[in-house]
Amino acid sequence: MHKDDQMTPLERLNGFLTGGEMDRLLTMPFVMSMSGKAAGMTHKQKRSTGENEAFCQIESYKRWGNDLLIVEYGLHTFGIELGSVVADPEDAVPHITDWVLKDINDWENLPWEKIEPENSEIFKLHLDAVRRCISEVGNEVPTGLLAGMPFTAIASIMGTEKLLKACRKNPDVVKGMMRRCTDLMKQVHNAYIKEGAMMLLCEPIGSGSIVPAKTFHEFIEPYMTEIVENIKDQGGMCCYHICGNSMPIIENMIASQPHMISVDNRVDLAEAKAKVEPFMPIVGNVDTVDAMVLGTPAEVEASVKESIRKGYDAQHGYVLATGCDLNVNVPLENMDAFMAAARKYGKLPIDRPVPVLPGVFQQANVQGVKRLHQTQKPLELMRSICKICILGGRILDPFAGSGSTLEAAELEGYDAIGVELSTEIAKTASERLKTPLREIQEVHYEED
Repeated sequence: MHKDDQMTPLERLNGFLTGGEMDRLLTMPFVMSMSGKAAGMTHKQKRSTGENEAFCQIESYKRWGNDLLIVEYGLHTFGIELGSVVADPEDAVPHITDWVLKDINDWENLPWEKIEPENSEIFKLHLDAVRRCISEVGNEVPTGLLAGMPFTAIASIMGTEKLLKACRKNPDVVKGMMRRCTDLMKQVHNAYIKEGAMMLLCEPIGSGSIVPAKTFHEFIEPYMTEIVENIKDQGGMCCYHICGNSMPIIENMIASQPHMISVDNRVDLAEAKAKVEPFMPIVGNVDTVDAMVLGTPAEVEASVKESIRKGYDAQHGYVLATGCDLNVNVPLENMDAFMAAARKYGKLPIDRPVPVLPGVFQQANVQGVKRLHQTQKPLELMRSICKICILGGRILDPFAGSGSTLEAAELEGYDAIGVELSTEIAKTASERLKTPLREIQEVHYEED
């Protein structure tokens, strides 16, 4: 557990899911591509073995105390296994340079069996990473698996432009490929869920910035709904993320009924919250470029604060996160600032203009002639506690005693009212505060 937290991420997640206590907002930044940076590895080194990937996630967690480890099954895995050519840079995200499917009518002849869990080396590498994460720190922090969804998988096989044209010219072929990819993905998901991983479902090629809502409804939504249902049947949990502007298709995303919906920073969080909050928690969406890559720590803090301000009161809950994956160009000090801001602003409503009080006060008891009451509290202690009241407010002490709270309130600029049962002790308080007493007539209540 991080030194600045009072709960483990699992305890915090349990509080989030059950409506129980939480020490701060659940905070799940997408620390994937940049995780090697926290462990002193390049991106290529990080993704070379399951051991390295797990080590980088665990080292990131030790530094930042983020509430979720994320292993990357990836967006291009299906294309890579089937033969698409990938550029493999030393310290950047891999990308496809040549797609395996040249003629869409040949799709059924591809070696689809290579994607099956028992045959896929990529699957085995990330499964090893998941197992290592859960074995080492699974008693305090959950592990998630990020996986691309069927439409994005097909784009890794034939390219995005060809896929979008095929939706118009060869819709039945596209649906056949969606069917094949969905069935294979369910096998993959089931294996990771069995190990205890949470599913992070990502469909970037389904973005509202790329795909019209009508196309999304016909080619993506039915298969996504089926995948979510399968995850639930397996006892798993899932979060659904679509990059870019998801507002044109956000109602389709909601219809798939995932456990949570994550939105990109291109979306106004308040606008998305209004759509999502009647149904499920919303996740997001600190800017991954302007704030996390290009911003200063102070600008990161401001961005985190703004996201919390917009999201914290969501009806079904809010999870603070970045708008997308954090790439290797994010400065480590900006991630430090992100988590520090989460702890600073994630404890109270963001617009409440009062400080968060410390958990422990240390003040000496009142001694000697200054002690006017047997349980008298130190004046400096009561001044600190009064500060939780918003300026201009009024403080009530129904057990006023010798008037320490009332004096503290006055010194801090608040109006105050004190009530004391004992006339003699009330007189002591009155003399101390130079305030006249006002006796309240005793009232008797009779039961019916």
